[in-house]
Formats: sequence, structure tokens, C-alpha cells
Amino acid sequence: MGSSCFSRGNKEILEKIREFITRHHLTDRVILRGSHCLGNCSKGPSMIVDDRLISPLSIVTIDSILEKELKTG
Repeated sequence: MGSSCFSRGNKEILEKIREFITRHHLTDRVILRGSHCLGNCSKGPSMIVDDRLISPLSIVTIDSILEKELKTG
């Protein structure tokens, strides 16, 4: 949720993540939490899944990343 990631579209990506979680009925398995900075500004937006930093994220790639990381595909 930091300013560098915000300027790179994290608001739209966050909305896609919320939609994905709802669409795949994962609300009881996934904890979605914001963070101010993950220290990866040049490659952001980023997210952490099971203690692994994943970046860069984009509105185009977020669904496939979530399918792989959350094993819904």
C-alpha cells in the first residue's frame, strides 16, 4: 500500500485480488492484509504468500499468479 506501489496500480490489483478470493470461495482460507512497504520498490507492486515475496504484480498477471499460488487452477 506504499506510494511507489500505489502509483503502479496496486489499488486496481487489490480489487482484483478481492474479486479472485470471493470468486473462488477462499475467504475462509486466505487472509488479505495490506502493508506499507515490503522494501521492493523498484519491482512493485508486490505481495507475500506463505512468507515468499512475489513481484512484480500487474492487473494482467494477477489472476494467473493467484491461481498458481493458491492452487485453484
